[in-house]
Formats: sequence, structure tokens, C-alpha cells
Amino acid sequence: MDRKASSGRIPFRIRVGVTGHRYLESSSALADLPTRVLELVPSTPATDVRLGVVSALAEGADRLVAEKVFNHSSKHGQKARLEVVLPFDRDRYATLQEFSSEATADFEWWLDRASSLTELGGDREPEHIDRAYEAASHHLVARSDVLVALWDGQPSRGKGGTADTLVFAAEVGKPCIWLPTYGITEPRDNLELGSPDEFLEDVCRRAALSPSEPAERAPDVLGPLRGAFEQLDEFNNARLPSLARLRRRARAELGELEESDDWVALPFARAAMLADRFQKLFMLATWLIALLAIAAAAALAASVSQKHPSHAWACADFVALIVLFVLFLYVHRRGVHRRWLSYRLLSERFRTAFFIAPVGIDFRRTAGLETVFVERRSADWLQRAFEEVWESRPQTAQLDIEQLRHHLVERWISGQINYHAKACRQHERRGLIFTSLILLCFFGTVLFAALHATDAVERASILLTITLPVAAAALGVVLTVRQHRALADRYRRMYADLIAVRRALLAADAATLEKTAQEAARLIAEENGDWLGAMWFLDLESPG
Repeated sequence: MDRKASSGRIPFRIRVGVTGHRYLESSSALADLPTRVLELVPSTPATDVRLGVVSALAEGADRLVAEKVFNHSSKHGQKARLEVVLPFDRDRYATLQEFSSEATADFEWWLDRASSLTELGGDREPEHIDRAYEAASHHLVARSDVLVALWDGQPSRGKGGTADTLVFAAEVGKPCIWLPTYGITEPRDNLELGSPDEFLEDVCRRAALSPSEPAERAPDVLGPLRGAFEQLDEFNNARLPSLARLRRRARAELGELEESDDWVALPFARAAMLADRFQKLFMLATWLIALLAIAAAAALAASVSQKHPSHAWACADFVALIVLFVLFLYVHRRGVHRRWLSYRLLSERFRTAFFIAPVGIDFRRTAGLETVFVERRSADWLQRAFEEVWESRPQTAQLDIEQLRHHLVERWISGQINYHAKACRQHERRGLIFTSLILLCFFGTVLFAALHATDAVERASILLTITLPVAAAALGVVLTVRQHRALADRYRRMYADLIAVRRALLAADAATLEKTAQEAARLIAEENGDWLGAMWFLDLESPG
């Protein structure tokens, strides 16, 4: 394991989608393709940039690009990844493509090296074959970061062909590189700032197509890709304690570990420790902002309550507000709230991945963020980071049914049950404390307002009548941000759900254990996603 991976850092993978012709007159433009794609994002000391291929593995362009990418990665000591997207099941696809026996053997060779295979199961009716190819091409574009088209500049021979795929990718604002295979010798792309519309017009004209409908396209098509890289690099750049501390954290939460578990244990520990760091920083900032607001109100009240107020009170009020504002800016510029929630969600995905991996199911779709209401950039890098780690899992010996049940029930679900029970009690207790303090401030305000009205203890009454409402409001903000009551209810419901999951796992046999485990993973992933969606908008707002 290299130094970066041994500290829980995660590589960034650029997925190269491929479309092109079966018979090529020229493929010389492929020579520098891997290097050119790698230069789309800036490499940094903390984050390795690697390549992947998304392909239908047709003869010609699809396999040439895959071969070029894999050879380049191998020369640089890295492992490329291959995602295969087929419009039909593999056998029907090979038949419709009319592969020779040699081409079929090559097709199967590549499939064996694929990290994932998506068979869309297109309609078998002959009149719907084009529609199936079109659906596969759209799926391929969606999974790609940049589309590479080896195209002769002529219209497609059918739906989902090279021209159609390139036009569709350009329409949706996907980075595109067109490597001409006939006539034109210079590659063309839409990567320069402000060029997407010009590129789209050019390929539409050559393909004899019109854009499906007017669309707003960002002038910088590489923005989303580079934004995802920046957030992953931010995760990788954070300084953490020694490798020994990372391992101790992983063992403390995941149990006894083998060296072969490092694929997920170390990224989990990094994400969990960073989540703790930014959660503490956010909560400390919340408290400091609340206390500074109270201090500013108290200084103002002290000044107002005196017949000859000291200039020092006005200075104290000013300083408290300035420090509050600077602290607010610091929290937002560092992305403290966003990083806390993102890293926590990522650590919980890794936790589930560790326990679910021995079952043999594909956890990527279950762990997806499609239903999580969160900004796109954060969802993108989180999904990328999870998929990269998940795809690195080693092939291990299958556990027998009793070992697997113990692994899932005792080490995973029981631990989650204990955690949710404890968290529920903590949030109930803290919510009660905050509510009591707010009520105390409210009744104190009423009491001292009454005393001020009767001229009793006038100075103290003015001081506290002004200060206590601010204190109540500040505590209310802290209570809102921390969501103790809502989280206590959430943990209580999850506790009950996990009890039911444990019963189902204990009752499962060899035929049903996999499905039951997948349902447990889905339940926990959805709960984590709901938590993130609920907490995402409870950031510190402008104090003004």
C-alpha cells in the first residue's frame, strides 16, 4: 500500500466515456489521450488522479481507448478501471454486434476485467433495438466525466450511434473531445471557457441534427469535475495523527481488523476523525457566537443602566460584535458545517461497506445519494469517494452462514442499536436542559421588567431585562442548530427499526440472508441520507 493510501487518502478517478466507429481509418489522435485527460484537473501532492473507462466494448474505438488507458495506467504503476454499459444482456449484445469468435473472446476478456457491468435489458423487439442503444448511450454519458468520440464527422447510422451520442453529451454540457477519424486532422473539444455552444453547433451541423431544445449551458463544462476534485483534495489534504492512531480509531469502531481490511478501515478512520474535528469546531463556534451576542447585549445594557456610562462598555460592545462577525466569516469560509456533515455521511457509508462487503452484494447503488437533498457538488465528490473505495475491496474467502450472521448481527447491527439508544438518551437530556434554560431566561426577563417598572433595583433590572432576552434567543439558536429533540426522535425510531432488522437477520437462512443484509444496508443508508438532508440547512446564518 502506498503512502497516500496508508493514511486513508482516496484517489480521484476521471471516467472517460467512449463512443466511436467499429472501423477506423485513423487512430493516431489516441496517442496523447490519457495524458490530455489527466491534465483536465490539477494534480496535487495529496490526491492521485487516475483514469477509468466507461464503454460498451464494441469493436474498434471502444476497445482501442480502453487499451490505451489501461496501458498508460500500468506504465505509471496505477490500475485503471472499466465500467461496461450494454443495451442488452451480454450474450444478446454480442449476437447483435455480430462479433467474430476472436472478437467475442476479446469481449469476454475485457468483461472479466470490468469493475462493473450494467446490462440495461433493452426491449428484444426488432423495432425497439435503436431505442435500447440510445438508452445505453445516454447512460454512458451520465456515468462519464468526459466523452471521447472517435468520429468521422458524418451522421449516425442509427439511434445511439457515435454522432447522436456526441451531440447528446454536448447538449447536456458534458466535457467532450472529438478525435476525427476522417478528413479533419485536429481534435476538437468544448473544454475552453465559453466554447460549449460553438462546439454544439458544429457537431449538430455535421451530424445533420438539431439540439432537442434550448438549454442553459455553463460556459465552463469542466467546473463540476474540478469542483468535485477540489472537495476530495480538501478531504485528503487535512492533517491527521499517525497511522497508528488511524488504526486505533478503526478498531475502536469496527472491531478487530486484518491487514486486508485497510481498503476501507483507513478511509473510514480518516472520515470519522475529520467529522469529529469539524463537528467540535462547529459546535464551539456556535457557542462562542451565542456567548459573544450575550456579551454584546450585556455591555450595551450596562452602558444604558448607568447615569454616566463608561466608554469601556461601548468598546466592549463593539469588540464583541467584531469578534462575532470574524468568527462567523471563519466558519463559513472554512466550510466547517459542510465538511462536518459530508465527512460524517462518508464515514457511515464506509462503516456499512466494511460489514456488507463479505455478503457479496453490490452496495454502490444502495449507498447512492440520489435521494439525499444536498448540493450537487458535495453529493458528487462523496459518491465518487465511496465508489473509489468500494471498487478497491479485495476478493476474500466467502464466510459460512454462521460466521456471516455473527459478523452482521453481533459486530454491526448490535453496535448500531447500542449507539442509537445512547444517542437518543443524550439528545433527550440535552434538549431538556436547553429548554429549561430558555424558559428560565424568559421568566427572568418578565420578572426584571416588572421590577424595573416599579423602580426596584433599577440598574440590575435594566441590565437583565436587556440581556436575558438576547440570552434566550442565543440559546434558542443553539437548540435549533443542534436539533436535540428532532434527533432524539430520529434515533428512537431508528433503534426500533434496527431491532426488527436484527430479528430478521437472526431468522434468515442461506437463501434469504443476502437479501436481508441488503435491506439492512438500505435502511441505514437512507437514515444517514435523511439525517444529512435535515441537518444541511441548519448552518449558522448571518448574525445581521
